[in-house]
Amino acid sequence: MAYKKKKWSHGKVKRKVYPQHKGWVYVLSNPAYDNPIKVKVGYTDRPVERRIEELDEAAVPKPFVKEYEALFRGANEVEKTAHSVLANYKYGKEFFKCSPQVAIDAIRKAASILGKEILHEEGFFESFDQPKPKPEPKPKPKPKPKPKPEPSSDCLTIGETCNMSDDKCCKSLFLPDLKCETTMFGTLCVPF
Repeated sequence: MAYKKKKWSHGKVKRKVYPQHKGWVYVLSNPAYDNPIKVKVGYTDRPVERRIEELDEAAVPKPFVKEYEALFRGANEVEKTAHSVLANYKYGKEFFKCSPQVAIDAIRKAASILGKEILHEEGFFESFDQPKPKPEPKPKPKPKPKPKPEPSSDCLTIGETCNMSDDKCCKSLFLPDLKCETTMFGTLCVPF
């Protein structure tokens, strides 16, 4: 299998990089770096948990948290392309001022640009691959419109007895100069 030798600026060989070798591209966060949130986007050909242990041995105030991992053939190329996609968020060599979801989207975009298939992926944070659902506002109940009686030939005239309750007499609804008045004889339509 062909490989490329990578060199440090001082001439020593960094390590062998196999273009089609399987590896993990990961997104890590650290609660110590959360204001604003910063994530680390990196690559490893070993289990991501082992890489986290190595990072935690460095002088960091809190342990790193795995947010995402994806397995690729040629994962190192995907990582470099993802770094290019995230260039506007750059905060150091492999750190970016963005949410884990933005970093994940960059990794997926990098894979798409390179034509690399995601062999396996897992997300470990709350909003992985799903935007948080916004609570739907409860619709306010619409008040029921009061039914308006249709004028009919049996509407009362002044002085006739009405079987409807006060202020609901058919004449008072259609002729505003009349009103219903309750008397000892019942409800009558009377002029104002």
